[in-house]
Amino acid sequence: MGSTVRQPLRFASKESNVTPGPLPEAWLDTVLDHFDQGTPRAILRLYRSSPPEVLAAAGERLGTLTMPALVIWGMRDPYIPPRFGREYASALGHAELVEIADAGHWPWLDRPELLERVVDFLSAG
Repeated sequence: MGSTVRQPLRFASKESNVTPGPLPEAWLDTVLDHFDQGTPRAILRLYRSSPPEVLAAAGERLGTLTMPALVIWGMRDPYIPPRFGREYASALGHAELVEIADAGHWPWLDRPELLERVVDFLSAG
């Protein structure tokens, strides 16, 4: 996390999505514009404080939510397996799960048309 500067981020982004190569420079600029010293610390704190049993306890009441939810999951995410998307949608109870076969960690970057789907979902509510 401490080495999140342009070159390592460009290199890491080569594997995060299905679209070949690093993510667009404009996207990298936006990430880096908002990636101050507090951001990697917060991310590491989350990762280190979230063993499976803690996450399970935090999600125990997700099923009590009654509003609709939309879970969009890139099936070629190299970091988080597809089962997490399925389990998350299942835990919510009132969720529509959209699994995108040809998308990675940030599905909307591989498939920008997904943003329209999100807008439609939010507008319907």
